[in-house]
Amino acid sequence: MDWGSIDAAFCCLPHATTQATLASLPAHIKVVDLSADFRLKDPALYEEWYGTPHAAVGLQAEAVYGLTELARGAVAGARLVANPGCYPTASQLPLVPLVEAGLVEASGVIIDAKSGVSGAGRGAKVNLLYTEVRERGRRRERAKEREREREGCGGRRERAHRARARGARARSQHPSPHAPSLSLSLRLSSP
Repeated sequence: MDWGSIDAAFCCLPHATTQATLASLPAHIKVVDLSADFRLKDPALYEEWYGTPHAAVGLQAEAVYGLTELARGAVAGARLVANPGCYPTASQLPLVPLVEAGLVEASGVIIDAKSGVSGAGRGAKVNLLYTEVRERGRRRERAKEREREREGCGGRRERAHRARARGARARSQHPSPHAPSLSLSLRLSSP
C-alpha cells in the first residue's frame, strides 16, 4: 500500500489488536483510535485493568486522550488520539462546562452509567442472553477478577457473597437491557 498519500486513519479494531497495527503505520499518519488500547498512559495501570502488558508503550506515551470539544488544542496537535468511550463522553460533555462555570463541585459528582448488552461486544455468552440480563444489571469486571475466576479462586460461594454484598447496586429498573441510561448526582456550588 502507498502510505504516502494517506494523512489520517481511524482505527476501529477490537481491543488489544490496535497496538501492533498502529505501531506498524508510518509516523506521518495521524490516527484516531476508537479502541481502549491507548486511553491509559500508565503501562502498569493498563496491564492491571486489561490483564495484558501493552505492546506499543512508545505510542501509548504519546497518545492524547480527549474529545475535541474539551481538548481541542491537544487533539489538533496529536499524532495519535485515544478517543474516549461512550461513558466518559456522555459524562464529560454535560459536566465539564458546569464544573468550569463553578455551578457544580467536581468532588460531588457521582456518575451511575448503565449500558445494555449491546455495549458488551459481539461474543455469544450465556451471561449476556436476554433471559440472564432482563431487569438486572452487572458491573464491568476488571481483568484481575476474570483471571481469578479462570483460575478457580472465585468459587461459587465467593461469587454469591460478592453478589449479596453488592445488593441493590446489582439491580436496575430498565424496561429493556438494550436501553442505555446515564444518571448524574451533583452537588451544586453555593452562589
